[in-house]
Amino acid sequence: REYEEFKVRINALVEKRKKVPEEGWMMQDGRPWPGNNPHDHPGMIQIFLGSTGALDVRGNELPLFVYVSREKKPGFHHHNKLGVLNALVRVSGVLTNSPYILNMDCTQYINNNKVIREAMCFMMDLPVGKNISYVQFPPRFHALHQEDNFSNHNTVFYDIMMKGLDGIQGPICLGSACVFRRRSLYGYASGVDPK
Repeated sequence: REYEEFKVRINALVEKRKKVPEEGWMMQDGRPWPGNNPHDHPGMIQIFLGSTGALDVRGNELPLFVYVSREKKPGFHHHNKLGVLNALVRVSGVLTNSPYILNMDCTQYINNNKVIREAMCFMMDLPVGKNISYVQFPPRFHALHQEDNFSNHNTVFYDIMMKGLDGIQGPICLGSACVFRRRSLYGYASGVDPK
């Protein structure tokens, strides 16, 4: 129920965003929103607090949604996924002390509610879990053409090639649909105290 209510609120914001006021968007304090020009703006972080009542260990309300946008300037390339991930790792390091990060593309969604638990089973496995940097889930596409002329099912790549590379500790991270161990993104080996 809470998810459905949140989805309705987000979709309403999207519809409202499509109707840009002539003077641009304004923030609650009356200043213009820095993202009025999507091609030229400073870095932005917006934290949306919900009414879930969820609190952190200090009693502060936990954010329901965090929006991060990197600085964008004309003439500078800014559409690379690794740059976005780098910015998110830095921001999330200030907002949370979570040892794990779920990374998804904005065009993806999880249709298996056990996917996080399955990733944690690998990450927290006692004998080998500390040596796992990320757990990646292959995207699956449905309602495709029966012959799948463009290989959108990606079965050869995900089900054969990636599993084969696992035997030599070499599967690559494709950058989305995965859970990362934060320490590995910071460059710390397992068992090394970063302090």
